[in-house]
Amino acid sequence: MSERDQPTAADAGIDAALAAMRQRYVESSGGFFATLELIGRQLETTPESHDLLTTLRRELHRVRGTAGSLGFHDAGHMAAAMEELMRRWCDDAALDRDRRSAVVLGFARTLRAAIVTEPDAGGTPARRVLLMMLQDSVADGLVAEGFQRGFAVEPIQTLATAPRSPSTLPWGVVAMETAAELVAAHGFSEAPCVLLREERVAVAVRRVSATTVVDAATSASDILDALERINEQRGSIGETVLLVDDDSMMLLLERTLVEQEGLSVETAVSGATFREALNHVAPSLVVLDVEMPDADGMTLLRELRADPRHRDVPVLMLSGRSDAEARTAAFGAGADDYMVKPIVAAEFQQRMLQLLALRRERRASTGLHPVTGLPMPHRTIRDLEVRLRARGEVEWSVALARPAAAPQRATDIAEWQKECVRVARAVRDAGGVAGLVDDAGLAMALPLTPHATDIFLRATAGVHGATHSLWRAGIVGTSAIAAGTPRAYLSAASDAYHAAQERGGSIRVWDPADADIAPDVIVVEDDVALTEMIAFALHAKGLSHRSYSNGPEALDALLRLRVRERPPIVLLDIDLPGMDGHSLHERLRLERPGVFLVVFISLHTGEADQLRALQGGALDFITKPISLRILMAKLAVWRERTRT
Repeated sequence: MSERDQPTAADAGIDAALAAMRQRYVESSGGFFATLELIGRQLETTPESHDLLTTLRRELHRVRGTAGSLGFHDAGHMAAAMEELMRRWCDDAALDRDRRSAVVLGFARTLRAAIVTEPDAGGTPARRVLLMMLQDSVADGLVAEGFQRGFAVEPIQTLATAPRSPSTLPWGVVAMETAAELVAAHGFSEAPCVLLREERVAVAVRRVSATTVVDAATSASDILDALERINEQRGSIGETVLLVDDDSMMLLLERTLVEQEGLSVETAVSGATFREALNHVAPSLVVLDVEMPDADGMTLLRELRADPRHRDVPVLMLSGRSDAEARTAAFGAGADDYMVKPIVAAEFQQRMLQLLALRRERRASTGLHPVTGLPMPHRTIRDLEVRLRARGEVEWSVALARPAAAPQRATDIAEWQKECVRVARAVRDAGGVAGLVDDAGLAMALPLTPHATDIFLRATAGVHGATHSLWRAGIVGTSAIAAGTPRAYLSAASDAYHAAQERGGSIRVWDPADADIAPDVIVVEDDVALTEMIAFALHAKGLSHRSYSNGPEALDALLRLRVRERPPIVLLDIDLPGMDGHSLHERLRLERPGVFLVVFISLHTGEADQLRALQGGALDFITKPISLRILMAKLAVWRERTRT
């Protein structure tokens, strides 16, 4: 690796930011899944509703760009496939009419699983099915049938878009028999595969190793049934189960049953080895025997529940006692389920899988940061809204704190997280609320005037010199903005923060003049998750920024902002509520020519959109999903050009 290719501290900071953003996206996506499920249920009674289909298609369009940009590539491909199916449903009212509700509900479950269980870029959700170079008429039926069954379906129209030599194989592949060699050349030869033959064959299904050949006219349901049969003996990749039992034969049985489900296994044969295992294993489930030589299971269970690292891990207790007293004691100690020995294999596996599913559901819907326990952005906004609405006529202040130097290393991030917890605790002790607005921003609401909040935060920071604080903050009083909302207050507090940053101060109370100064970068994007991802990276680079979620609001601000020495860069989406990006760009050309440098970021990859943007004077056109590192590299080049 050359010196130029060596990862830098800034790269590490971006990697950490992306990892944190992916985790936050997982935890904040509950509202989107609820919307999918609601639309799915409504389609049961009105499957032809064009409004419902259009709404769903727009939501999928948004997720398609964000999921891919955050590294959830399979989820992005799934959203693209479903968006295309929505387009066909809008064009053909009879297509899949009777099962539209089931397809959407199945897709919602599958997408949730793909996002929740896909921890890093390139992760593979369960039952991922690739449809490779199939005719639209064949692919459409498989997409609908696959999503209805809960599969992660991904159509690939050209091998140029197929992942070469994948690190993990898909659950299944469906392709034309004539493309078998090309499929194998792209690293899928070991994956279960159904090949479609153009001419009719004498035998409907011919099995060769992990491949089945069927007639191309075979129904979508039968094709996926064939994949099911191939995969019958293949366990799915899963989480880690910690088995705790002093009976070696019982441990062997449990291990066999767990591994049959594709799950990893760790074992402990005593209380001492159980405690040791918890120091190096992060179990997804603990199967715990009640009676062991050096410790009883009830004691170990209480210890587990008292350990903050593993407090939410589900526990399945095993015991030879079936009386009500023993069961009551186990549940009282914190067990999630209880089975009597000798166990029934199928029942054991079913209970185990149910506990794992419940745990994933709890984590996805908790609304709390997995490390700090602070509210995540969607919950923070809700908490602020509730508290500020209940304040009556009393003056409150809203503050936004960020680290004075953007965290670059893992130790820096950990230190900032500890500081956020400390400050949030002090805010709560003072009668306020606090939570995260992104991975480096702590929002606070306090029952104090801005001046009193300034004094409180300086005391909380533990220093009085402007250059020694670990963080900077902006403050705005609730009386300063008429009919303010939490986001309006936070926007003003952010303006004050940037003003403090420019002037070398640590804490600044908002001045209306702060709102009229154009930042370094302006993001115009209606996808909140993508906006926050870009904002985090901009903050890590020390760039001031501001965001708008609809066309009219963005245009009003861009016509009003005071621009200083160098022109700000505007990152502009095309599909915006109220006014599309092209129209906004053309208004800027007429009313403020040369004031802003516009870069389009869009899912639209067609030549017409790109030509319209570039011929209209745009600096660049970037297609989604975006690479955050490439965007930041380009941003540095664009800013250098404006400086010179």
